[in-house]
Amino acid sequence: PTRRRAAEIEAHGCRISGYIDVDARKHTPALGGRGPAVIAPSQIPPEAFVLGYVSSRGARDLIRTALEAGGRSEGRDFLMCA
Repeated sequence: PTRRRAAEIEAHGCRISGYIDVDARKHTPALGGRGPAVIAPSQIPPEAFVLGYVSSRGARDLIRTALEAGGRSEGRDFLMCA
């Protein structure tokens, strides 16, 4: 579902530079040197605008708290979309 939503966003001209996952088993470099990588939350570049597509309410709150603890502000630096 998230990649399908990302495709819809890209269709409107936005570039997806990567995906973030708390599960280290899912972290990967860009496949074949192309496409977005899957990174840890600690690897989010400071200039990145984050769209949080997290369906679990508890996980959404954890991610929001972690982003805010890192100095990001909801609405300015990130949006929780799901």
